[in-house]
Amino acid sequence: INWFFTQSCYIRKFDRRIMEEIKERQDTFFSAFEGYIDSINTASFQKQDKTFKKVLFVSVIDTLAKCAYPHKSNAKRFTSFIDKFCQWKHCNKVSLTHLIRLLNIIQDSEFPDVRKYTLSIFDNWHGSIEKNPDLIDIQKLWPKNIEYEQNHPLLKFNAESLTHKWLFYKYRNHLVHGLREPGYGIESKENTEPFYHTMGALHEENSFSWELVYPLSFFNCLCRGGFKNLKTYCENNRIDPYESYKETFGTYWIEELN
Repeated sequence: INWFFTQSCYIRKFDRRIMEEIKERQDTFFSAFEGYIDSINTASFQKQDKTFKKVLFVSVIDTLAKCAYPHKSNAKRFTSFIDKFCQWKHCNKVSLTHLIRLLNIIQDSEFPDVRKYTLSIFDNWHGSIEKNPDLIDIQKLWPKNIEYEQNHPLLKFNAESLTHKWLFYKYRNHLVHGLREPGYGIESKENTEPFYHTMGALHEENSFSWELVYPLSFFNCLCRGGFKNLKTYCENNRIDPYESYKETFGTYWIEELN
């Protein structure tokens, strides 16, 4: 009996020590990232201030996403993190402008239901993100089991690829790999949420486009919302955030050599 009692006490002490260590590592990790987000907001760049800050914000989102989904591909963990942690209520809405453009390009007769539903929304649409169709509604109408030729445009597309969470990932790629923002949208410091606006083409009558804009303040909101919810998730589940990055620590820059 004494032996079992002793072992039980030892296990409890051991568990308590592990929990304390995890808590300390959580505090270190999230304190650092809170500082990163604050530093991005207060930073000032002589040129391209908005673009550079957006690059830094998506870098933070990338890193936090790896903590939440360490075994997913970069694209999957980024979009999953946006969906589950960042509190963007419209992230699973399909961009109406992108969907219309796709339907105009493919002209396939297999899409009558999608086309009819989409055009019925577009006819009374005034550029509101909130009025974009929900992914689940488009998926119900999207044709299934169609075999496409090798170079068919739809090989690269499905309904989900037109949602805002995936468009935001495309935006991220333009920033990280091209150091530029996609589209021709114009934003101001007063803009805090994604929006569309029309833009006319110079020297062309009756020609305009709907430009989708993800403003800088929105990047900050996603970062802070994702940070807050990831912190709560790790605390509630006693997760050591550094475990998701342990293969990246070491002398050698090639992970397999550490």
